[in-house]
Amino acid sequence: MSQFLGPIHEWMYGKIKYQDQMTNYICEKAKEYGWNEQLKKTLTKAYGELTPGNLEDIIDVTNIHGWLSSHVDMVESHFAQAVHSLLEEDKTRLEALKQVCFEAGKEVGSQFDKTISCKECYDIVRGHLVDGMPCDGGLRIESDEEDQIIWSVSEQVHEPYWTERQESLDTFFELRDAWLRGFFDEKVVQYTQLATNTFCVKEG
Repeated sequence: MSQFLGPIHEWMYGKIKYQDQMTNYICEKAKEYGWNEQLKKTLTKAYGELTPGNLEDIIDVTNIHGWLSSHVDMVESHFAQAVHSLLEEDKTRLEALKQVCFEAGKEVGSQFDKTISCKECYDIVRGHLVDGMPCDGGLRIESDEEDQIIWSVSEQVHEPYWTERQESLDTFFELRDAWLRGFFDEKVVQYTQLATNTFCVKEG
C-alpha cells in the first residue's frame, strides 16, 4: 500500500464526510421534532466520530486503505443506526426522514447549474454518496450514452448495515431515491428510479 495520499483518497474522504453530514441532518431533525434529543451522542458513543481536520493530518499513512475503510464503516453504521432508532419507535417517521434526505439532496443540487449534463450529474452524485470503497464495486454503469446514464447500486455493499439492525434494505433505497429526487429537482436532465437499486438520468 502506498504511503502517499492521492486525489482518490481525498475524494473518498469527502464522501465519508458528506455521509456524516447526512446523519447529522437526521439527528438535528430528531431533536427539532422532539423524537430523540440524544441520538447524536448515542451514535458517537457506540461507533465513534470523525476527527476534524485535513485528511493528511489525521489519516494513518501506513494503512491508508484500512483507515478509509474503517471510516466508511463508521459513517454507514451511524446512518443506518440513526434511521433504525427513529423508525423502531415509530414507522410513520419514514416520510419525514425521506423529506430530510430530499432537502439535503436539493441543497447539493442547488450548488450546480441546472443545465449540467447527465455525466456531470452522475459524477457529482458519485462524489457525494458512499457506496463502499472503490474496490468494492458499489456502483455499476448499466448504460452510458451521450444523453442517458443508467447505474445500479450494489445491495451487498449496504445490506449488512441494515440487516444486522433488522431493518429492510428497501428503507435505505427509499432514502437514497429521496436524496436523488432532491438533487435533480430543478435540473434539466430527468431523473428516474427504474428499480429498487437502479437509477437513470437522461437529457430532457
